[in-house]
Amino acid sequence: MLRCRVLGPLEIERPGTTPARLPRRQRALLTRLLLARGRVVTFDALADCVWGDEDGPADVRGALYTLASRVRAVLGNGLVTHSTGYSLALPSDAVDAWAFEDGLHAARAADGRVALERYERLLADWRGRAFDEFADGFAAAESVRLEELRRCAVAERIDLLIDLGDTASAVAIAEARATAHPLREAAEARWMETPAAAPAPARVPAPPGSFVGRSAELAALADAVEQGRLVTVVGPGGIGKTRLAVEFARARLDAAATHWVDLAAAPDPAATPFVFCDALRLTIPAARDVRTTLVTALARAPATVLVDNCEHVVDAVADLVAELTRACPELTVLATSREPLAIDGEQVVGLGPLPTDGAVELLRRRLRESGDPDPAPDAVLTALSARLDGMPLALELAAARAATLGLAALERSMAAPATRGRPDRHRDLVTVFDWSYRLLGEQEQRLLRRLAVFPDWFSFADVTGVCADDVLPAADIDGRLGALVAKSFVVRRSEVRAGERAYRLLVPVREFADRLLAATHEDERLRQRHAETVVAAAEDAAALLGTPAEPGGWRELAVAAPRLRAVYAWCRDNVRTDLAVRLSAALHRYACVRDDHEMLGWAETARLLPGAAAHPLRGLLCASAATRLMARGEWDAARRLAASGVAESGSDAPIPLIVLGDVEGAFDDGGESTYRRAWTVAREQGDAWGELEAAGNIAINRAHRGDLAERDVWIERCRAVLDRSSSPLLQAIMLYVFGVCHGSVDPASAETYLVRCHQLATRLGAAYVAGAAMTRITRFRSRLADLGRSLEIFETAIDQWRATGNRGELWVTLYRLVPFLVDAGEPETALAVYTAAIGSAELPERHLREHPHVRPVEQARAALGPAAVAGRLEWTGADAERVARAALAAIGRAARTS
Repeated sequence: MLRCRVLGPLEIERPGTTPARLPRRQRALLTRLLLARGRVVTFDALADCVWGDEDGPADVRGALYTLASRVRAVLGNGLVTHSTGYSLALPSDAVDAWAFEDGLHAARAADGRVALERYERLLADWRGRAFDEFADGFAAAESVRLEELRRCAVAERIDLLIDLGDTASAVAIAEARATAHPLREAAEARWMETPAAAPAPARVPAPPGSFVGRSAELAALADAVEQGRLVTVVGPGGIGKTRLAVEFARARLDAAATHWVDLAAAPDPAATPFVFCDALRLTIPAARDVRTTLVTALARAPATVLVDNCEHVVDAVADLVAELTRACPELTVLATSREPLAIDGEQVVGLGPLPTDGAVELLRRRLRESGDPDPAPDAVLTALSARLDGMPLALELAAARAATLGLAALERSMAAPATRGRPDRHRDLVTVFDWSYRLLGEQEQRLLRRLAVFPDWFSFADVTGVCADDVLPAADIDGRLGALVAKSFVVRRSEVRAGERAYRLLVPVREFADRLLAATHEDERLRQRHAETVVAAAEDAAALLGTPAEPGGWRELAVAAPRLRAVYAWCRDNVRTDLAVRLSAALHRYACVRDDHEMLGWAETARLLPGAAAHPLRGLLCASAATRLMARGEWDAARRLAASGVAESGSDAPIPLIVLGDVEGAFDDGGESTYRRAWTVAREQGDAWGELEAAGNIAINRAHRGDLAERDVWIERCRAVLDRSSSPLLQAIMLYVFGVCHGSVDPASAETYLVRCHQLATRLGAAYVAGAAMTRITRFRSRLADLGRSLEIFETAIDQWRATGNRGELWVTLYRLVPFLVDAGEPETALAVYTAAIGSAELPERHLREHPHVRPVEQARAALGPAAVAGRLEWTGADAERVARAALAAIGRAARTS
């Protein structure tokens, strides 16, 4: 089969023959026809490409006929003559450039190794610059476009290799590209060596030590899960609820479909749904949308969620779990709590003390695991387990002490058990804590009390930073912490992360230590120091975003959510205004790109604390609060608050200026004058992120106004910032700017940039950037080109904004969907969406002016007839969630009938 190869020097191949290389003018004529991809190219246009600035022959048409005849001798019937010019009639696979572009879509639709093989075959076809000989002339635009597609394919191949675990190959390819193209590939190659993927959902933790004595309870738990989709393991603190749930999950459940939600660090009931989102690695939405986000995520496929430590927020958990199990028919919830959730359908598995043989076996194993080689007499172990009432945590503590003191000394150290009736098990555990605590050295006691300030996992560096002082020197902490681990007061995580091992206190131990700390004069001082340390670490991590060291900052903030939430709540409740303001201000950009409305909401609360009005960062709080108002579609209030942010910052802070520009863009001139002020300030302050964001918005505004020369000036300024920073996040923002700026002149290239932006932003966890890319693609898509693919993109964008609760962007996406629904044969839904959108104050008015949708709405009304009036009345004032569900249902119907 004949094949034209243009991904390098032009060659024509036929099986069994040497590739043909035509004379230059024939190559120019064929190249111009290949650029047209089947469309007719006029004689005049062909002459311009063949002779250029040279004087052409007197009989141009005759000369073209001669050249075309010689090309036809090679192509055969592939060259077609028309009255006005020539065209090519070749199949897609007859031209390597066409086959590459078509194959790229197929590779993106595949998964795993299949996708990787497709990318490798496609990239193997490249031999140099596309349309090499004419790449600096009439083929320049197509050559650049294909090269960008090639770069995207290389990056996507690297992503696949990383996802498949072949990091070495990914790094080798990235390094080779950086060497070959140092100016264009270096930033991408550098970040590919340290991929900053968003963390995966929390999985079931690895259990410490062996599992003993609960075979009957395991069977009962399995039976309960078989009978219902909500099971709660109930028992007092220290009875082993978490350990039983972990063992059941690891032995009986599909690890890939099982998620772990630990509520131990939830500071209050209101935080409960946000902790769920953290554990599932979902974007944190606005409070009113958080349940929709969870339902959307958990309704997609069968899943089990293990919810640990529910007791201190039990009412909030019960309310949330009841809604999730109703809305997600394939969801199973396994909870642990000191009391039942008390909701319909709950199966309760009560957990009591270990039976005598199980308790004795647990003691024996723990003694052996701690290095005691001498088998203890059964009678001694039986007496000890009875004294400890078969409480697993008490047994663990006793075994750890016996390994140091010996059994005899341990027995003497313990107080006599109660002689009348059965002691309350919680009181009994506190008694065990008390005697075990009294056996600690003074410094170990002091360290244990101080560890109560940590709400979740902590590192050795955290401990020294918060707990060390003149009384407890940093040099002593290593040994004291190790002793607390050995004595089972502190749990050590088995794996090492970011070069450090993590530790935590089990909930009953933390409660005990917390009571001891509250009784000392150290309580407030240590909690203040802990809050200061967490806030400073958040400021340091946030400062890395937009710099070459960004991946470390991104990872730190991604895993810090539990402690950030707990510290903010403590600062708010204890009126630590400075710390609350600093934390909210530091997290502004991180929260914006993630569309994290919980963190943005902290700024709204912090700005109302006593003394916040005089704080030097108050302008940043106004900017964050305005951003959240924009997401809720409250445009007028957002504009007033953004203007206040600029006024209170003295016009010398880039972030408030950029937020004001964003709000102004919803009303009138695109905010360009404000963006120009922001760019100047950011450049003066060395703020790469602010400089790129402001320059990118100016470039987009210039592109929308058709000022391509000025657009290119600002794009080059964006490139200069990216060359300095090599930040993955700024690279994603730059891809977005490229895509939007190319949208009006080259929609295909625009979509390529925006798809890449979406992929990179999704990988980072930058939900707002990813969603904005999808929404922009919907704007550039032709209604008549590949309607099915267009509807898929709309579906992705709608899901994105439903998940984040960003009402403004959701309404924009729904409004743009209207003409596509008409073309898809869904006039009723199209009119419903249009009616609801134009009546919503949450849709920016600029979109109504720019896209009035007159013709598609007329088509929908004509198709419906009198029913259109009733439909308009029904959907006037409908909320965004109802409209989104109707739109998604229509997209689903269109997909089934296509």
